[in-house]
Amino acid sequence: MPNTVNVFQVQYLVENEPNAEKSLKHHKSSNSSQKTLRTKVLKLADAMKALGNPFQGDVEELLNIGTGNCASEEVVKALRSMESLGQNQFKNFVKTVIEDRTESIHDTIKKNSLPLFKRQNPKPKPKSKQQVSALRSDCNLVFSRLYIAT
Repeated sequence: MPNTVNVFQVQYLVENEPNAEKSLKHHKSSNSSQKTLRTKVLKLADAMKALGNPFQGDVEELLNIGTGNCASEEVVKALRSMESLGQNQFKNFVKTVIEDRTESIHDTIKKNSLPLFKRQNPKPKPKSKQQVSALRSDCNLVFSRLYIAT
């Protein structure tokens, strides 16, 4: 590797150029960039120390470190069964597509809709919103029939 660098320097650097060595340095190698990186790393370490180690302690709930929200039981069950679900789906895929060749490799794979922190079970719509959506669909149906009749 050093030989390659030397060849590059000999071929492409002008010896008279005063900034020849400086132009080879990476822009993140400067003192100010290193100082900024150090302060960011120290701030991150302080924040992690303030939150505590999520893998130690007697906390039974699954906690989202970013938001501090606790996961519901469905999310915990989904996360604990995720690996075995994936292994079973992989074995099924290998059996049906590669070994038995009963399904095409181009067939779509079923998506797993597991509840996660961001996508937990949706809240049911209030009755008023359900009534409004039902009225709108009825209204659209009536106007489409009127259009067909004329």
